[in-house]
Amino acid sequence: MKRERGRVLGARCCVLGAVVLGASVPGAVPRAAAQAAADELKQKFAHHAEEIATRLDGVMAYTIVDLTSGDRFAHLETSTLPTASTIKLALVYELFKQVEEGRIRLEDTLVLDRAKAVGGTGVLADLGTPTLSIRDYAVLMVRLSDNTATNVLIDRLGMEKIAQRLQALGLTATKLRRHMMDTAAARRGDENVSTPAEIARLLQTLQQMPEAIALLKLPKENRLRRGL
Repeated sequence: MKRERGRVLGARCCVLGAVVLGASVPGAVPRAAAQAAADELKQKFAHHAEEIATRLDGVMAYTIVDLTSGDRFAHLETSTLPTASTIKLALVYELFKQVEEGRIRLEDTLVLDRAKAVGGTGVLADLGTPTLSIRDYAVLMVRLSDNTATNVLIDRLGMEKIAQRLQALGLTATKLRRHMMDTAAARRGDENVSTPAEIARLLQTLQQMPEAIALLKLPKENRLRRGL
């Protein structure tokens, strides 16, 4: 997901694959040796991640969770930091919860109000007044990190309802306080914030929602993807 303009320190929840070799397979690595190799790899990874955080000219915080083994790597994971576009994950969660509850249909349409058009990333700010489905606004928010589409969804879902849902999940440090690109609100201190640990928990919750994961898996061109 591309960022809203500005400094951001996001958390990423990674699924790391594991291969278990059975002792009965000819030529298989003994279980103890395989475990020792896995432990060494985890230690190297943890050390390398810490090195990157230490060298950074700034503050780097992260939480990485292996959803298969439960292994966890963290650095300053309870630090409260600006989220920039990472807060859009909270909108994805709220959207599909309201769909599940029958309060919203993804096929419902909304005419774009030009008053909601903002800059930054995305394409809607350059269009007229298209009529799009809620699903289309969500796709634009995820694939292009469209800030205008995000603001449309914030208003449709309700900032208060999003806040209540986050509280119900126990994500007390994750707060949606302003629309995208609202620099005046940010200067007042009404920043969107979270912690790496809470973003990781939110991603783990989203992992149980197939439609939400399908949306988040849509291809997105960005520097992180190119690096991987």
